[in-house]
Amino acid sequence: MRRGEVVALRWADVDLDAAVLRVRQGKTPRARRTISLPPSTVAALKRHRIEQAERRLLCGEAWQDSGLVVDRGDGAAAHPDVMTRAFEKAAEAAKLDGIRLHDLRHAFASTLLAAGVNVKVVSESLGHASTAFTMDVYAHVLPTMGEQVANAIEKALGSA
Repeated sequence: MRRGEVVALRWADVDLDAAVLRVRQGKTPRARRTISLPPSTVAALKRHRIEQAERRLLCGEAWQDSGLVVDRGDGAAAHPDVMTRAFEKAAEAAKLDGIRLHDLRHAFASTLLAAGVNVKVVSESLGHASTAFTMDVYAHVLPTMGEQVANAIEKALGSA
């Protein structure tokens, strides 16, 4: 997800039982999408929801009930730059110099494509306008077409 999508995400758009979330605040109509969540992310979101409920109790009447998954600590909307700065501090502490928050989005896409996930699935997960855009940005991580053809032929012949 883009950072703006993350800070706009509402609990009403997250279904932890079904392990999906719906991006409804995408920057384009195509960016509005459903994303499947791995079990570790579901678990982390469940912990986060409990921690948020505890903060809500501590804040009492000062709590601003925005319904957002990511808030600034009192329920109010967090600015995307706050998330960026928090990531920078975490990356620095982990000695990951030069890693930006947006690099996680690129790593996600590159990892899926390198693992052989269909480019349409990756493109839709990222909320790209087209698979052509995804291919233009990430083609460098894909095996060459020649390799794909050779591998497909080997597999079809039962040699792979």
